[in-house]
Amino acid sequence: MPNPSLADLDAGTSGQQQQNNDNDPNKGQGAAAGAGTGAQDEPGKTAADLEAARQQQVDADAAKAEADAAAAKAAADANKGGDADEEPEGTIWDEVDALRGEKLEVKWEDEQGVIPEEEWDTPRGVIARERALESRAIQRFEESIMERDPRGYQYLLHREAGGTDEDFFAKKTITLPAYDTFKENVDLQVSVYAASLRNAGVGEKQIKQLTETAVKDKEIFELADAAYKKQEADETRSIQELNAQLERDKQQYERNVQSLNKTLTEYVASKDMAIVVPEAKREEFLNFVRRNIQYDQGTGRFLFAQPIDVKQLPRQLEALFLQFSGGNINGLVVREAQSANTRRLRRSIERSKEVQRTQADTSRTRKTLGEL
Repeated sequence: MPNPSLADLDAGTSGQQQQNNDNDPNKGQGAAAGAGTGAQDEPGKTAADLEAARQQQVDADAAKAEADAAAAKAAADANKGGDADEEPEGTIWDEVDALRGEKLEVKWEDEQGVIPEEEWDTPRGVIARERALESRAIQRFEESIMERDPRGYQYLLHREAGGTDEDFFAKKTITLPAYDTFKENVDLQVSVYAASLRNAGVGEKQIKQLTETAVKDKEIFELADAAYKKQEADETRSIQELNAQLERDKQQYERNVQSLNKTLTEYVASKDMAIVVPEAKREEFLNFVRRNIQYDQGTGRFLFAQPIDVKQLPRQLEALFLQFSGGNINGLVVREAQSANTRRLRRSIERSKEVQRTQADTSRTRKTLGEL
């Protein structure tokens, strides 16, 4: 008998399996289970093949479920505001402001110009932010003085505006105590009311009578409170006027600075100067000029001011003489030319003398034919 082929072996196995199924008391249940797995639809498949196919389907279903879950999560993240891996907007200073609890307004500029946002966390940006902090600290200090001591703040503004002590203290005023203390203290009320009468030109004897009558009639608080609030309003108005004046002075100063810078730049490049400043040196020269300019707040004028340096004194005097002479350098150029001509002429004369002297010596040593 020839050896069975692979198909024969499979057929034999299938026949044996069929016989076993016929003898199995649970034949109906097995058939039903086979129908559930698709065994009846795929004749010729072994149990191992069917189990492998079933496991492959289970793995495919699991992979699909995992992919669906990942897609759903990505969609949920997108609905919440985009990719979770995206870097948050803003800079490190935004985080600092958040921790501080208030935003600092910074003018991102310096002597080199505007500071780009990518350089805000570099030394340039840090210095600009420190300047903003210093400016805000000064502003808050002034606001604190204005609240705690309006008269003192008024004096600071008066001095900053160019006022004198004599003018400030010549004005009659009242030193106001804290209002909460004032309204509970009769002596302070008497003092404030008396000071208001004194500033109005009332004599001391009459002041005493008026204050005593006010205390006796229980009208002292009403009269003193009116004087207190009038003085408070006068100080507030004076502070507002001084601040407005300082703001006007500041704006005028800035306009003057811009005008001066424009004028300097134009003149350095113009033909009005007898000296030509090389274009490559103009900005450096302008910076040198600016360092030697001061602003006179009293007159509102700019002045040239330069410290005297012994080592540079000859050059400084030369510059002053050039200014003294009205910028006329022709005399200096002519004098230099004359000096050069004089030296050249002197050298020509010396050479001429030397030639003559040589010729004279030679003639004295010559012998005539008769002398020989």
